[in-house]
Parts: sequence; C-alpha cells; structure tokens
Amino acid sequence: MSSEKTNDKEFGEGQPICRLAANFGRRAVLQGMAAAGGIAMAGQAFAQAADDLPADELPPQVGDFITIREDGRPLEVKDLRPGVSPKTAYAVSPDGLIRNGEFMNTLLAIKFNDADLTDEAKTRAVEGVLVYSAICTHAGCEVTGWLREEKTLECPCHGSHFDPKNNGAVLFGPAGRKLPQLGLEIKDGKIIVASVFDSRIGGDETM
Repeated sequence: MSSEKTNDKEFGEGQPICRLAANFGRRAVLQGMAAAGGIAMAGQAFAQAADDLPADELPPQVGDFITIREDGRPLEVKDLRPGVSPKTAYAVSPDGLIRNGEFMNTLLAIKFNDADLTDEAKTRAVEGVLVYSAICTHAGCEVTGWLREEKTLECPCHGSHFDPKNNGAVLFGPAGRKLPQLGLEIKDGKIIVASVFDSRIGGDETM
C-alpha cells in the first residue's frame, strides 16, 4: 500500500525520527516491560529495575499531565482538532519534571469525534482526546507518519499502520501488537494520566 500521496509527515516537530530498538539502552527495555507489568517470569525483577530509574526516564505515571513537545505547554482539549494529525507530547510529573529522559516515553496526542471511536478507545479517552505511545511495536521506531484520508498512523521504518480510533490497533504491516494507550482525565483544564499504558511499550524486534 503506497502512502506517498497522502502521507503527512508534518505532525509533531515535523522531522521523522527513526531510532531502532537495537539502539535502546537496557533501561529502555526494562522500562517498557515494567510499564505493562513485565513478562510473567521476570516481571517483578523488571518492575524493580524500573523503580530504580531516574524520574525523567520513567514512563507516564498516574497524575502526570500531558505537555506538547513543540512548545512545552500543558495539553488542553482545545489544542486538538478532531481528525487532524497528532501532536507529539510528553508526560510531566505534578511537580513539573518532564519525562523525556528516555526515547520510549515519546507520546502522540490526537482527537476524534466520539462517534468515530470504538468503545474500547473511548474507555481511555477524554472528550475525544487519546494519547498513545509514539514507539512502533514492531522494531521500536518513532511513529511519525499521518495518513490524512484514512486518519491512521504510519511507522516510517517498515510501514506498519495503526488505527488511533480503535485503541491503536494494527491495520497493516509487520507490527504484531497495537500501540499502547494511556487512560486520561481532565483536571483544571489539563489532560491528566488516569491509568498507565494498557500494553507493553517498545518494539518486539531488534535490528
């Protein structure tokens, strides 16, 4: 499937970033596993390792607010238009620490009309706003492509497509898992993390 004619590479800061899972540090791998509770046999060890990470390398925590990467402003519902390309974002702790010390903490914030969302996506959205991990679940590249007509996300490395209207489901390509989604709520006008990622962040394969 060709996406050249409709692919919009201008969301976020406008420059596609391709970092492969092979370049991730041990901390990043541990962090990703711990974010979803780890794998069965080693989950506790991974969670302990995540506890040892600097606060800015931790994945988004409950109570964090979402901030726009481009200008550092706290994200509000009014900052997004339904069905328009996402904004790249980070989580920020309540005391103002930006959790941008780890590549895998990069987020995508997007908005749709409620009628366009599946029930599963709605349960973690707030007023049509959804926030996903920006890291492809295939090989760990940053998802930077936006297909305007289909309103779907595309990873530039191997062409996986994801549906942000349907809980980040895989539509096409080699990715074997959906994009992890955060649960959200609104407090004092800010978009707040209400629940952690619903699945493991990071890629499944190394390059």
